[in-house]
Amino acid sequence: MGMQGSLKSPERMGLFHAMIHIISNANTNMNPNGSSTDININMNTGINPRGAGLYRLYLPKFISITIITIILVLVSVTLAPMALASRPLSGRLIPGKVILILLDGTALDEWATPGLPNFSRILDRGAIGLMNTRTSRATIPRNTYVTIGAGTRAQGSAFSELGFNGTENYEGASAFEVYRRNTGMDPGDAVIVHPYIADLMRINSREYYTVEPGALGEAIRKSGLRVAVIGSSDSIDELARPGVSLAMDKNGRVDLGDVGRKTTKRDVRFPGGVRTNIDALVERFKEVYTKASLIVVDLGDTARVERFRASMTDEMVVYYKRAALAAADGFLAEVLPLMDLDKDLLILVSPTPPASVFGTTNALSPIACLGPGIEHGFLTSATTRRRGIVTNIDIAPTILDFLDIKAPYSMLGRPLRSISPGVPPAPATPVIPPGTGVAPSGRLPGGGVMDVMLALEHRLILEYNQRTPLSKGFVISQILSVIVALGLILLRYRLPLWVIHCGQVILLAMVSAPLSMLLTSLFPKMSIAGEALKIGAGALIIALVCRRLGGDILGPFALAGFATTTALIVDTLYGARLIQGSVLSYDVIGGARYYGIGNEYMGILIGASIIASAAFLDRWRITPASQPWRLARWLVISVFALATLVLAMPSLGANLGGTIAAVVAFGVSYTGFAGRRVTTRKLLGLMAICFVIVVGISLFDSLVRGADESHWGKTVEVVASGGPSALGDIIMRKISMNLKLIRYTVWTKVLLSFILVFSVLVVRPVGLLVSLWQQNPAFTRGFAGCLAGCAAAFAVNDSGVVAAATIILFPSMYLLYLALTQK
Repeated sequence: MGMQGSLKSPERMGLFHAMIHIISNANTNMNPNGSSTDININMNTGINPRGAGLYRLYLPKFISITIITIILVLVSVTLAPMALASRPLSGRLIPGKVILILLDGTALDEWATPGLPNFSRILDRGAIGLMNTRTSRATIPRNTYVTIGAGTRAQGSAFSELGFNGTENYEGASAFEVYRRNTGMDPGDAVIVHPYIADLMRINSREYYTVEPGALGEAIRKSGLRVAVIGSSDSIDELARPGVSLAMDKNGRVDLGDVGRKTTKRDVRFPGGVRTNIDALVERFKEVYTKASLIVVDLGDTARVERFRASMTDEMVVYYKRAALAAADGFLAEVLPLMDLDKDLLILVSPTPPASVFGTTNALSPIACLGPGIEHGFLTSATTRRRGIVTNIDIAPTILDFLDIKAPYSMLGRPLRSISPGVPPAPATPVIPPGTGVAPSGRLPGGGVMDVMLALEHRLILEYNQRTPLSKGFVISQILSVIVALGLILLRYRLPLWVIHCGQVILLAMVSAPLSMLLTSLFPKMSIAGEALKIGAGALIIALVCRRLGGDILGPFALAGFATTTALIVDTLYGARLIQGSVLSYDVIGGARYYGIGNEYMGILIGASIIASAAFLDRWRITPASQPWRLARWLVISVFALATLVLAMPSLGANLGGTIAAVVAFGVSYTGFAGRRVTTRKLLGLMAICFVIVVGISLFDSLVRGADESHWGKTVEVVASGGPSALGDIIMRKISMNLKLIRYTVWTKVLLSFILVFSVLVVRPVGLLVSLWQQNPAFTRGFAGCLAGCAAAFAVNDSGVVAAATIILFPSMYLLYLALTQK
């Protein structure tokens, strides 16, 4: 099953053509008096004699090449596969069980350690992935387990890991009595209870979206099936049974299993003084296998090593971790023959990543699946649309999908899928007792798939650790650039011409930096200093090329803007590989977005396309009353249409907030370019267009794309199931995120610096700004469109301050550039 549909341009372009028709025909009355209170200013209707000759020579060819390029891109995308071929993990045709084995605190390379033959069997035949482990708070076990069970980012409490066999004594009474005392409910036929479920519910009810701890177990219980949990990560002095918070129902009950002390044994030589009793765990597994449809096994030892990591040397951590994995391999040797992997789904996962021995940050942990419908290869999901990348909120929907149970609307994840690597799997590996065999010499378990995944993990960690310092460096560079440019503007009559030219190159390099970050992602990653040098050199080269080539025909800013817009559109159409590797974008470890165009490049795309179009129109003195307008308008429409397309389409990126911002920004800009007034009627029309686009695409995504739907379609399902309160949750979550980012993100400082510089230019030098508006009327309209886009992005996007700061980059730098050219 493909994750993305093929691109069919007639169907997908029709909606935008209708939108443009509404905008361009909303009001054909020109402003009769050119009042300064209106957004638009009367354009100069004369045609530059020199420009007219160049127009006849170059513009028709340029328009023709542009149209042909667009057609070729759309045709190639239609013919090219837009998604990786994947297969669902489904047990609908063959009823089976799900066995979820927890190896908390382990890493992918640890699973590939030689001497673990039963791990090798799973990795050689199954599908492997890296799992984002983000929760609504810190990435620690008490949060990660609750998140998996809820199917959405959640948080635990100080009591999250306190699950009990009902007959165990705690607080002077049986766990059943404590449960009744705390909840007022009877445990019924449950064997295991979580007496502090009320605390979990209370904490998660404070989130600005619906979180249902125990949603996984509740859905299975309602379907008439049963859940079992066996094992714990207790130490001598501390109870730790997080598997209960993963598998319980909404009332904190688990049907079957054993999480008590009998599943462990004393061992003073092991961290915590306790080890998992593998023999007892195997016996419990045999007891529940025939009764439960979901069996959660907490092997415990790896979690104990992680919990006591700080008290041990790095060498001892490695030693005990290997011992824990060897014991886990022994457990697999006993239980794999009991499973029917033609019917059962086996999921091996580390809910929480290990703390790093070497100080690097990594929120990714390994996951592997083996069972019916699974090809040897990589795991993915509609949540990420990335080969080998999934999230922890995908596990619960996967289990429910396999058991043919509808996931509740509060679960935001998607079922896992397997992707074949295009090579045959390794030969079948028999079940081998631990310590008696190893993986073939010179080959990692999982073969080429494991090689790819380890390389991917290394690259993602490197990108994550570089992204923050490099993006902060870019922000600081912008602030310094506008301050220097403002100083040059105020002192321009006292400075030599070469200093002014250097200032112009710096401003042009700033708007070229996003394109440089995009293109340099093609090259191998270097150190932070090396990446900064590479990006800076690339931006300077692009700036000099644009200044050299764009002077006579398009202008430097128009050329830089069109180049940036083209690169972003083409890259998005072909899977956004460059965007994903750029430091000015989202990252897998951060987990805010996994595919398409993120908010940073969304703002760049909108600002670059508007200012490039405005600079082009001003360069040629093209007005609605001039002959070139009839052709030039289609260039502008094509650019705006493609930019909106790649933001809106679910198969490409599904940036809902970006789509609304683009429609507003492009609508206001095009209305101004066409010489019409931006009235209340037109703004209401744009709002109506945004509503139609959002509702239309969301319904299409939800009803047609099915399991591969984007968050557009998921939003429809959430609102349909949860009602107006669910929509309110979404809105409040976005507002909350926006307010948080305003306080903490460095992009707020960029936005403030642009506002400050603009405020200074309003008063000093006297008359400069008015002169620039009059000489560059298209830029005036484009600037107004960018401001409208900033307002829309800020209102509807959960990181609106970031989008607003990047939208305003191009117009602000172009304004300063024009000011430096003013004599």
